[in-house]
Amino acid sequence: MQKNLEDIDYRPLLAQGKVSKSELELILSSFDDAQLQQFVLNNTHLTLDDLFGYQNPTKAVRTLVDRWLNNTGIFSGEGARLLFSARAASGTNRLNVQSKFLSLNKSLYAHYKVPDDYSKTFVYLKWTSTSDDALLILDKQPLTGTAPEMQQAWLRYTDGWPPGEYQVELISAEEGLSVLAAQAFEVIE
Repeated sequence: MQKNLEDIDYRPLLAQGKVSKSELELILSSFDDAQLQQFVLNNTHLTLDDLFGYQNPTKAVRTLVDRWLNNTGIFSGEGARLLFSARAASGTNRLNVQSKFLSLNKSLYAHYKVPDDYSKTFVYLKWTSTSDDALLILDKQPLTGTAPEMQQAWLRYTDGWPPGEYQVELISAEEGLSVLAAQAFEVIE
């Protein structure tokens, strides 16, 4: 039995840079609302409960796909922060903020803070290679503490990160799905 395009899990292909942004945009532009919703559910950790938590789930899916396909300029919104390091910040491990990393680093960490009045239990993080306009991942990231606390997420490449320029966007899960912060980092040989 052949799978429909919306039923395919594109995450491994996106993470490896095997599906370009323009190819994904072409596929998604052919989807109706139900297919687009199925695509988002198959390619993120979102649940139907998450989607139906929005006043207009169809609009939320379309907005999320728009955020997925379009990059935002570098900025930090009021009360939000987005930083990078090569190590997790836990226990006595202090946060060593960097904007350049060696390609031999297998895991890179995004450390972020949402505004104090943030009401959802998760955010979205989008990782993009701006060197070749490849979408690496956009996914739901649960908050593990309260809003004033720094949170962290990581992305790992088994053989190390390919050299290039990257951007991470911190996207609100609240109505409107606004971008809270966007920051860039570079991976060098």
